[in-house]
Amino acid sequence: MSLRRLLAVCLVTLAVPLAGATTARADIAPPWCGTKVPDAAENLPANLPGSFPHIPYYAIGCTLQSIQDRSIGGRMSLEVIGKSALGRDMYLVTINALGTREQRNGYSRLRDILRRATSDPGRAQSLLRRGDSKVPIFIQSGIHGNEYEGVDAAMRAIERLATTPYGSDPEVDALLDHAVVAFNVVQNPDGRVAGMRTNGNGFDLNRDYITQSQSETRASVSVFRKWFPTELLDLHGYHTPTLVESTTVPHNPGIEYDMWFKWSQPRSDANQAGLASEGFGVDRPVNAVPDPAEWIPPGETLPQGWDDWGPFYTGQYGQLRGLDGSTVEMCNQTDADCGIGGVAPKYLGRMGALRAQELVVWSTFDFVLDHRSEMLHDQLEIYRRGVAGEARPACCPACACGRSPREAASWSSAFPGPTSAARARSFALRRSARSRR
Repeated sequence: MSLRRLLAVCLVTLAVPLAGATTARADIAPPWCGTKVPDAAENLPANLPGSFPHIPYYAIGCTLQSIQDRSIGGRMSLEVIGKSALGRDMYLVTINALGTREQRNGYSRLRDILRRATSDPGRAQSLLRRGDSKVPIFIQSGIHGNEYEGVDAAMRAIERLATTPYGSDPEVDALLDHAVVAFNVVQNPDGRVAGMRTNGNGFDLNRDYITQSQSETRASVSVFRKWFPTELLDLHGYHTPTLVESTTVPHNPGIEYDMWFKWSQPRSDANQAGLASEGFGVDRPVNAVPDPAEWIPPGETLPQGWDDWGPFYTGQYGQLRGLDGSTVEMCNQTDADCGIGGVAPKYLGRMGALRAQELVVWSTFDFVLDHRSEMLHDQLEIYRRGVAGEARPACCPACACGRSPREAASWSSAFPGPTSAARARSFALRRSARSRR
């Protein structure tokens, strides 16, 4: 645990008794603002261990506005970045403090880096070597509407970051000084209201980052395009124990795995330590594979189920856009199954799920801040390799990075003609690719 995290835990524990360093404040609780309408999140059972009032969608916008009104020094911005399939607003919160010279200089350098990141990444690396830069982090929650607590965790983090006085919380101070944090608060408003996995079109949004056919996905992609987040967390549920995904086989041939494993593994270590600090266990699928480079580990007959071959998932799209990221599947059991060695964690059920998400989010913040310059450099190195046309470092046998031998034999190597080429070019350009003759 970093020194600033230890100090933050001590300070807030002295002030409030619940949930350590990320305790919610009373305003993110009933009575809710907004015009009351039926909402599945608001009507979850209240008589189970760990139950707590989940914020209904109708109260999210006005609660965020209230937090922004109370935010200190203009460090929080709030905007609507799109509409759901059924016309509900999608809210993006950006935390970017500019109150000190250090904060302004760090943000100015980040802007200069991002302007050159994909066109002249070598120059961007040079700018990074000259001084400290803020690091962009993206937290997305609620892509599956009936996986509730990620949204509530995001709301609590936003409130803490926006309204905590500078100098009173070392973790908050460090983020304000050294990061820009973007929150896509509820990626699937329709699903949260209805209590269903899919959006209002019946579409699983976590299968749409290649085609980008849904308005919600396009809104999320706009955040990736603006910030090129170095770190991404996509908050999901439910898995026993909490799962921090760091991708099993088959691997995507478009990902630089020397960089991916360099950062995903120690960041996952930090998440595991954060969870263990309050008695939560963890599942890290790639670490159950004897050799991450193997297509099928010894004794197995199938891929491992948390692969990154298809960048239609948020996490895997983030891998290709930035540097590091994970899907986080919280545990919501009401017994000891979310814990370690048969011992129940401090919080159970839905409160346990909320707390697990908070621990992963804040341990990720701490890790990224501690390594921000190195991580930004390696992200730019990935872009530099691409601009220079360098060969991708080998990570695994050919059949592991993409397709099995049987699949490879069934794929056509010849492009099917000029009409299809034109369609593919048009599709790519709409999704921010660049075209060269």
